[in-house]
Amino acid sequence: MSCRFRSTVLLALGLLIVASYPALGKELEDREWIEVQTPNFRIRSALSEMDSIELARRLEMFRLSVSVVTNISRIDSPIPTEIYAVRGRSDLESLGISADLGGIFRSGLRNNLIVIRDVRGMEEASIIMHEYVHFLVRNHGSLLYPKWYSEGFADYLSAGQSQSGKYVIGGVHKVRSKRLSRSRWIPLRMILSPEDYGGWSKERRSMFYAEAWALVHYLQHRPERDTLSQDMTRYVELVESGKGDVEAFEEAFVITAKDLDKQVKRHLVGPKIHSIYLSIDELLPDLEPDVIALSQEQIALSLGQIALRLKELDSAKHWFTIAATDEISRPRAEAGLGEVLRFSGDFEAARPHFELAVALAPSDPYCQLDIANYWYHRARRSKDKENRATYLARAREHYVNAWKLDDSMPETYARYGDTFVTEGRRYDYAIELLEQAERILPSNITVRMFLARAYLKADRKEDAVAAARSILVWSHDESKAAKLARKILAKPASGTE
Repeated sequence: MSCRFRSTVLLALGLLIVASYPALGKELEDREWIEVQTPNFRIRSALSEMDSIELARRLEMFRLSVSVVTNISRIDSPIPTEIYAVRGRSDLESLGISADLGGIFRSGLRNNLIVIRDVRGMEEASIIMHEYVHFLVRNHGSLLYPKWYSEGFADYLSAGQSQSGKYVIGGVHKVRSKRLSRSRWIPLRMILSPEDYGGWSKERRSMFYAEAWALVHYLQHRPERDTLSQDMTRYVELVESGKGDVEAFEEAFVITAKDLDKQVKRHLVGPKIHSIYLSIDELLPDLEPDVIALSQEQIALSLGQIALRLKELDSAKHWFTIAATDEISRPRAEAGLGEVLRFSGDFEAARPHFELAVALAPSDPYCQLDIANYWYHRARRSKDKENRATYLARAREHYVNAWKLDDSMPETYARYGDTFVTEGRRYDYAIELLEQAERILPSNITVRMFLARAYLKADRKEDAVAAARSILVWSHDESKAAKLARKILAKPASGTE
């Protein structure tokens, strides 16, 4: 083969690769997308209208199931939850999501993101609903529930299914049940008090989650005692007073740890597992969602924001470029293009995009937040103390602008407060702002992480430890927040990061 011919072949192959990546992603904005709105959800969907409305009904039923099972009277959200429904595995891959998943849930300071594949896959998407339960429950009430209850209760609710006009709560969680049937049980006293949980193997942690689900299911349905809410409150109070986890459980629930193992296993192998049946028609008699068609630019902006959230920068750039061709979506698209460049480390090239976004939409609080976050992150990357102070001052200017436009956004308080921690001054004022962010959005781990650092800087060690404990209960095991929390608990006076 001649060098010239070989070069031609390689060039053709290279062009084919460039043209095909991310070809799957580029198809998404050309689909027919609709938006389905209910009193509590906004779903942007590539599914049929019938399937999209069915998904909306299931989500509304799921939301109602939380209020039925818990004592939470209001389950409204302090931040929006944006939901995207796609057709199948290839659509997930186009967004950078593993095709093996039913979708994803990502919590945030500004909004929550749910991506879910078709409505018939709701059972496969139980992990997504599991995380959504955490979000709903943690935003209401002041009790810090232990990890076993937090995880087990989320599994209990997330296994809900629609069956013949009924919504069934408390059915068999297939993943957890399968794990229990195939593996040797850990004594439940170790589930109640997993002191060395950080060092557990993957298999052992899987059993922790499975047994936590089994334990919560038993407590929800044990016939001899119908006082779960009061018992849990008593249990948490006893633990907070200094009693050990196991001792507190035995006293609050009036059962020994030894008997608990027997009762939970007996509960699961009974003739029929207990469930709660709710009539969908009775609970949602007049649900008629609004349905509107979305333009290519509208959905391109949304797809770009999803891709950015997942650090799929090439796809994000592609979609933001399309969205920027429309007058309405352009300001947010310009900010998105700035974020792509910022994530790539090119702060100078990113800056004009943020400035243009603000110039195009000066009254949009999110554009003000975006440019504020640009200066905030630039300050955190700067090694020059004088430049850092200048960048933080600019960040604060835009955070104040965002607050003047909308004073309800927790992100504004959290980031603004953390600018002072970053600069190393006014810790009391930083804590005041961060605590306001926590009051608005108590479920957010980032806020708790910021607070833990601020408490340490202000020499409020007990508050730092309390924040760290909540982070460990709520966060994923290897997250940045969990690592910080372990540092604080191991040596509270050692500093922040």
